[in-house]
Amino acid sequence: MSNLNSQTRQRIIDTCLKNGFAVQLKADGSDLYEKNLVVKSNRYPSRVFIHTETGISKVSGDFTFLKIAVHPDSFKEELVNPALGIESLLNKQTKHNLFSSSNYVEFPRFERNKEPCGKCYKLDGLIALKKLLIGLQGA
Repeated sequence: MSNLNSQTRQRIIDTCLKNGFAVQLKADGSDLYEKNLVVKSNRYPSRVFIHTETGISKVSGDFTFLKIAVHPDSFKEELVNPALGIESLLNKQTKHNLFSSSNYVEFPRFERNKEPCGKCYKLDGLIALKKLLIGLQGA
């Protein structure tokens, strides 16, 4: 179940829309996945997953950080810049930037994982999200 409150969700969606990414929804208008907002741009090769539980306060529904998953082949190391609020996120168990989820259906499966895997960015806010989205599209 998503911890994201409706106002924070809308701020994230607005940031995505203003920066070339549309939200993918089910036919009934609900989120494609329960624990992720999924966004897609015509100028970026795969879907981007914005986690709605990790980094989100269960009390306020606002974020302390945003966890953004991308296809491992589309992860751009050059966008990582802690001074701009964009970090490479390490998996606490493996100490590598590789996270598995059944939601990442178009992402590759690795031998040690039973589910598709993506690489993740850790963002400190909406300005960092804007910079990441622009950078992912090569602008």
